[in-house]
Amino acid sequence: MIFINLLKKQQGCENIKFIMAHYHSNKKYNSKGFQIAQAGAWGNVKGQNTDSGFLYLDTTGDTETITYFVIYDKNDGTNEIDNANKLKECFEENGIGNCLYLGTNWLNIKH
Repeated sequence: MIFINLLKKQQGCENIKFIMAHYHSNKKYNSKGFQIAQAGAWGNVKGQNTDSGFLYLDTTGDTETITYFVIYDKNDGTNEIDNANKLKECFEENGIGNCLYLGTNWLNIKH
């Protein structure tokens, strides 16, 4: 994050967006930054992120859209979520762009 904050101070970089990784957690930093690094690894440490998922970035037309899909979420052993089959079936039958309702919108900008 330090690098991004320094970069934003440079002329012409005020509106930069970024996708970064490797803290073993997936999260959104306002509408400018996205961390995606939890795609299959989770721990049993209380308070540690337990979800596993991926981002779908769509820049077709005049939009920028990022949708986050949870594949698994261990939820510290309670209320475990397994969306793998549901996602796979929808993607195969309809294409990922028609399955966005199964994810969480992290960014939607129309230009």
